[in-house]
Amino acid sequence: MVAVTVPLWPLIWWRQRVWFKKHTEKVEPVSNLENHARRVWAEDSPQKATDLIRDVFDRCRSSRNGIVVQPFGAFAWSVCGDTLGDLLYRFEAQAGHWDKALRVAEVLAEERRDSEAIFPTWVLSQAKCLVRLGREAEAIALLMAHRDIYNVNAPVNQYLDEVRAGRG
Repeated sequence: MVAVTVPLWPLIWWRQRVWFKKHTEKVEPVSNLENHARRVWAEDSPQKATDLIRDVFDRCRSSRNGIVVQPFGAFAWSVCGDTLGDLLYRFEAQAGHWDKALRVAEVLAEERRDSEAIFPTWVLSQAKCLVRLGREAEAIALLMAHRDIYNVNAPVNQYLDEVRAGRG
């Protein structure tokens, strides 16, 4: 089997490099925005940095064709929505804006419901926000609805155990 695939390794390697380069180029505006927001956070205020990211997030989400934000570049929701959402979520959480972080997690969980790789991340994020807001019962209900009955070590199951034990 290995002998049959060895001649294909250069092609696989080349395709992987092409995919990685395209992916990096499409997410680069989010990295530029993050770097700028970190500077604003440190030099000016956390609120201004978070507001900047929230503005780009809302504008990008409302324009399905994408937007251009100078000097960061072009943002297309279909390409960088998850990365931009993750950035906003992290900044909102770091600033202690758990209600706003919850809104971001709810939006992305709803839009990514079909993605098995991404959806549980946003369910966990929602649950963590609910716990921080003192709404443990809602967090437990959310986690129970999305627990993995086939894998006891799934992140949703583990966090459910933590919340039930009062360590969430």
